[in-house]
Amino acid sequence: ARVRLHSTEPAKVRLTIRSHLTDPVPDQPAFKVDSVGDCPPVSGEMGWVECERSFLFQDRHQSAVKIEFIFVVEGDDTSDIDYDDISVVRSAPPIGKIIVPGDVSSCWGVGAEILTTSHTLTPADHNVDTIQAIETTADGNAVITLTNNIAKPTTMMDDPDYAVEVALLSRNIKFEAADDDPVNPAHGGHLMVVHTPGVPQTIHGVEFRKFGQQGNLGRYPIHIHLNVDGSGVTISRNTIRESNQRCVVIH
Repeated sequence: ARVRLHSTEPAKVRLTIRSHLTDPVPDQPAFKVDSVGDCPPVSGEMGWVECERSFLFQDRHQSAVKIEFIFVVEGDDTSDIDYDDISVVRSAPPIGKIIVPGDVSSCWGVGAEILTTSHTLTPADHNVDTIQAIETTADGNAVITLTNNIAKPTTMMDDPDYAVEVALLSRNIKFEAADDDPVNPAHGGHLMVVHTPGVPQTIHGVEFRKFGQQGNLGRYPIHIHLNVDGSGVTISRNTIRESNQRCVVIH
């Protein structure tokens, strides 16, 4: 699509889809709104701006009574917006399986969460899903069945330079902060190794979730604090998710 915003300052235009449901729940909205993505900043001086985004249609879109395309301008309720050349092109059907190197079969299991990086220039187009099944093929690869379908990613066969990456997020050892501070919801747990000079430390294969305390100095998911000689310290193969403040800090 092409969009043009009659404003004096550049603003973001978001394309959304409103699907009118066939069987709405009583006392609930009879429609569902999905964000397709943001267009580049646009203003009256910039003129027409091209906007192209990928979107994965689900079963509820197919069965919807009506689907509307709506342009929303962030922070601007008064400027007129023009749009032109709107089209929907089917690029590829969604997929429910991915093929990865076979050596993951020994350490990735059913129920684990994996990350598939974005196949577009928009980081929000990444996917986090759960492994439903995993099997090794005759050629030594592993086929992972996902719980949900995802948009077709860029593969090694499509373009080896731009193929998406797949990462295991789950770990057998997991530290997750409780959501028990309504006053400071961004204050989670924190791990600090303090004043142990010359003592090798190993943090390996651990999942940290909702750790770190936003705005509090020295409160990070993993913090090596004043250990002087860090020889022998190993921090590897961990995942830090939904961090409230940084990830690994050596002070």
